[in-house]
Amino acid sequence: MANNMYSKPVLSNFTFIGPGTEGNEKHGASVHFGLNSRMVLANSIIVGAKTNAIEFNSDFPAAELKAGRSILSNNMVFGTAANYSLKDVTSFGSVADLTGYLNGFGDFTVANVAAAGLTSTSISAPNLLLKSDSPALGKAKYEGDLASFTKETFIGAMGTTDWTKGWASWDPKNNKY
Repeated sequence: MANNMYSKPVLSNFTFIGPGTEGNEKHGASVHFGLNSRMVLANSIIVGAKTNAIEFNSDFPAAELKAGRSILSNNMVFGTAANYSLKDVTSFGSVADLTGYLNGFGDFTVANVAAAGLTSTSISAPNLLLKSDSPALGKAKYEGDLASFTKETFIGAMGTTDWTKGWASWDPKNNKY
């Protein structure tokens, strides 16, 4: 490639919640891997995308994942249409190959948004605290690029403490400031 500049965010303990079947035509996959992108995305919950939870739009990011220059590890995944999608990708022969590869790094799928064990995924008043039976509890790992991160035991944005209480606004359109 003539352009050898890459983005490579290092992200851990995120919770991505999509609109599910309620979304409009502007909603799609939760996470898109596109041209010249590398990424470390770990210990995160990615559920409820209208289409695919994670989508590779070209071979470059898939090849970077396979070569170890991108990392997807210890993520919980559910997409309404599919968990993973490959478009114009040759590095993985099929979505099943990609799924098997990611399972080897601790990624796992759940059957639906409710199975993620979040208290509430309401868009106007979410409660991202994990229920006591959530499969996200006890799953986090911090290796490689994540070694300097604060070590939590859970994956996703919250365990049992709602750090957004008192300052976050989940309904800014209707709040009086």
